[in-house]
Amino acid sequence: MSMISARGQSATTYVEFGDVGHRPIYIQHIAKDFVQQAAGWQLNIWVPEGFFETYKELITRYLLDSEDFPGKVVFKSLSEVMPLGDLKNVSRHWEAICRCIVVDGSTSCFVPYLDTVVKGIMRSNWLRKDFRVSGLLFRPFLHYRTFPLHHRKKWPSLRMWLKAYILNYLFFHHPLVAEVLTLDMFAPPYYNRILRTDKMRYLTDYLMTAVPKPDARGYFNIPKDRVCIALFGFIDGRKGTFEFLRALDQVLVEQPQLGDEIAIVFAGQIDREIREEFICRVEHLSQKDERVLVEIRDKFLTDEEVSTLFRASDIACALYPNHVGMSGQLTLAALNECLVLGSEFGLVGELIRRFDLGVTCDSTVPSAIASALCEVIKQSKSLTIERKKKMKNFASLYSSERFAREVRECMMRTASAAGP
Repeated sequence: MSMISARGQSATTYVEFGDVGHRPIYIQHIAKDFVQQAAGWQLNIWVPEGFFETYKELITRYLLDSEDFPGKVVFKSLSEVMPLGDLKNVSRHWEAICRCIVVDGSTSCFVPYLDTVVKGIMRSNWLRKDFRVSGLLFRPFLHYRTFPLHHRKKWPSLRMWLKAYILNYLFFHHPLVAEVLTLDMFAPPYYNRILRTDKMRYLTDYLMTAVPKPDARGYFNIPKDRVCIALFGFIDGRKGTFEFLRALDQVLVEQPQLGDEIAIVFAGQIDREIREEFICRVEHLSQKDERVLVEIRDKFLTDEEVSTLFRASDIACALYPNHVGMSGQLTLAALNECLVLGSEFGLVGELIRRFDLGVTCDSTVPSAIASALCEVIKQSKSLTIERKKKMKNFASLYSSERFAREVRECMMRTASAAGP
C-alpha cells in the first residue's frame, strides 16, 4: 500500500543528490512519463538547491497544478531536511533520505544511486514493516570475473569479490529492499543466481535523442576531410585523458601523416585540479605538430550540443581505465555510426566486443592506446553496411521512453509491496 497525498493521490518519494551530469537528466524523462501515465499518483522529487537553477524550465513545467496531467510531480529542496555541508557527505545520504520519507509520509522510495546508501541501509535501525525502498545500482561488478578478458586485469581480486559478495547478499536480503535495478544487461542473471534472489532487474538505459545542430562539424570547427576523435564528459585525471595524449604523441611520431588527417575535440568541463597540466599538454602537442587540430570546449554541454558532438565525430573515446558500469557514450556513438575507442575492462569493454562497436585496449598503457587508435582510425574510414547495421541494432536496444516507464513501474511495484 502507498500513502495518500493531500490531493487523495498515492504518493511515493524519489531522492536525487546530484545537480549536474546524467542522473539529474533522468528526472526529465521520469517526470514527463509520470505526469502522463501515473494517474492518481504523486511523485515527490527531492533535489539539491542547485537543481532548481539548472533545470528551472523543467521544474516550472511540472510545478503547475494542471488538470492536463493525470499524475502529479512535486519538486522539493533537500536543504529543507539537511544543511548543504552535510549533504556533501555521502555517508549522510541515507539519513537525508529517511528525513525526506518522514516529511512526505510515504511508504516507498526510489533512490537513483543506490551504491552510496547500501551500507547506510545495512546499518540503519530505521525499520518499518510498511516501508520499502528500490533504486538503481550503478556499479555491480561481481560478474566481471566471468568476462573473457578478466584474466588480464585480475579485478576484482578473489578477496575483494568475497567481501563484496557478502555485503551484496546481506543487502539484497534486507527487509527494506524491494527491487534493485541495473543498467548492466549481464548482471541480473548472475546476481540473482549467486545471491539466491529475484530482486535484481535489468533497466534499459535512456537514449539521448535531442536534435543536433544543422552543421555539426562546423559547430566544433572540424573540417569535413578530417577524422574527428571526441573525448566527451567531465575531464579529469581518472578517465584516461593523459594516457590518451601520450598515446597520440606516440602515434604522430610513428605515423606523422596522421597529423593531416585527424582532429581532436575535448568537450566537457575541465577539472580545476588538472586544468593547468591538461592545457599545457595540449599546447605542447599542437606546438610539436602544428597540423594537428585540437578543439577544447570547457563547458557543460546541453543535450543539443552532445547530440551535435556525436553527429560530428567518427570516433568516440571511452578510455576509463577502471570504469565499473554502463557508459551512455556507447549508445550515442552507435546511434550516430561513430566507432568507440574504449577500455577493454568491465561492461564497457564487453559491450564493445560483443556488439562490434569499435576497438578496445588496455587503457592504462599509452602504447596499447596508440595501437588501438591507429586501428580504429583505419576502421572509421571504411565502415561497412553490416557494421553500421550492428551499431544501429545496439542503439535500438535503448529508449528514453522505455527507461522512464520501467522506473515508474518499479516505483509502483515498490509502493504496492509496502504495507502493514
